[in-house]
Amino acid sequence: MPDEILLLSSTTSESANLIQLMDRSGEDRFIDREIQHGKICGASVSAVVTGIGAVNTARVLTCALERSRPRMVLQIGVGGAYLSSGLEVGDVAVADREIYGDLGVIAPDGWHSTEFIGIPILTTLDSSGKVENHYNEYPIDQGLAESSIDAISAADWGQNPPAIASGTFVTVNQCSGVAEVGNEIASRFGGICENMEGAAAAHLCLLYKVPFVEVRSISNRVEDRNFEAWDIPMAISHLHVAVSAILQDMGTR
Repeated sequence: MPDEILLLSSTTSESANLIQLMDRSGEDRFIDREIQHGKICGASVSAVVTGIGAVNTARVLTCALERSRPRMVLQIGVGGAYLSSGLEVGDVAVADREIYGDLGVIAPDGWHSTEFIGIPILTTLDSSGKVENHYNEYPIDQGLAESSIDAISAADWGQNPPAIASGTFVTVNQCSGVAEVGNEIASRFGGICENMEGAAAAHLCLLYKVPFVEVRSISNRVEDRNFEAWDIPMAISHLHVAVSAILQDMGTR
């Protein structure tokens, strides 16, 4: 439906509490996925869990966009913060661009993006009909990103509000569980956090010309893997506050 927000999460836990808030108007199925329709915080929403990873995200999002064009796509989830970002567990980040972080070439002189190969991943036409080639980097709707930050900042966070940041998100197939690897990726792209789905969603939204925004709460820092330092429940709790604020804001527009 054109007035609906398509809400994507890779796992059930990342969206479960939001779905519980939904005033449901129906549900739908395609392939092996269920889409739930209704209102959350006053906004018309269709919510679907894609499964983790870029391929699952692209598969489900393609099917959804072939069925109908939503008002926008809102990708939500948790992510790992690169050490250089200064973000801590529980902080909230909004993407200003998405990057395929490990799609490219390893050569003797180091890593190169897909531009090194010389074959675009996606070719589109801009509003004037000019051809634009896209390689590893995909845009986020800047107006939606800015309004999302404003809404999150205005949310009721109580006495311990998280830091709220905007920056480059990096999508990887192999999560970085070694500080040296994470630091290298962060330096390469100027990234603030990593995830496993966002670039695929941004890619598809650019192809289908649907506005896209992505919000993640930090579940861990990208360091030598130390699961005891993670706090997924807190990250999801903060994610739900942030997303509820965005949906409430969108419901008034």
